[in-house]
Amino acid sequence: MLLRSHSSLFDAMDRLSQESASSPEAQDLTGHHRSSLVRAMGNSAALERLSCGLSLCIGVAHARSGSDHAAWNDRFGADPAALTYSYVEAVEAVGGGYESRFIFSTDPALNSISGD
Repeated sequence: MLLRSHSSLFDAMDRLSQESASSPEAQDLTGHHRSSLVRAMGNSAALERLSCGLSLCIGVAHARSGSDHAAWNDRFGADPAALTYSYVEAVEAVGGGYESRFIFSTDPALNSISGD
């Protein structure tokens, strides 16, 4: 449900950002994963927003096409520096491109995320 609703997703991202504001470790993880995502996206997509805590990251990205989305997503998943243990997303055609709303775990103890 979280990935299907823009308002719920952005509310969750706001809460995660507020909770992480006082954690240098969470801020470091956010920077690390932002770099990994931007590197994977290259010129084919844009990261709109990313919020990370100590165990989860939630983000929104836009790609020009379905193939651009698949390409950056594959590069991110294959990046050994990304350190993701579980990943779930919802992709929707928006305007002339694709919006990806995603959640991934950065904690090996959280190696499963349900899409429902």
